[in-house]
Amino acid sequence: MAYLEAANSLFQIMTLDVQHMLLDRYHEGANGLGSGITAMPSMHIAIAFLYWLTMRHVSKAAGRFFLGFMVIIWIGSVHLAYHYFVDGLVSIICVAALWKASARILRWWASGSPSRS
Repeated sequence: MAYLEAANSLFQIMTLDVQHMLLDRYHEGANGLGSGITAMPSMHIAIAFLYWLTMRHVSKAAGRFFLGFMVIIWIGSVHLAYHYFVDGLVSIICVAALWKASARILRWWASGSPSRS
């Protein structure tokens, strides 16, 4: 945070304003949209990972692009003090588990299993 504050003295880092606003709302006990502080799992990384999971089936180039996108989002979320590294790791594990589970459910559904009623 000290690094970000020092960099902010040279040029404005918008995320610091957002972080200060969230912290102020937290201390005020505010409820509602834009007043929550959450970190784990990271929805930033979860969505970027989901993009990669999907786009790698579109083309190799799209897969590489979205893998790079996910890595940049992950690094940026840690660098800008939105998340710890582990928040992204938990997101990836959860999304991967949901991706596999949904594939199994869809295969079962498509099979027309008579036990499904």
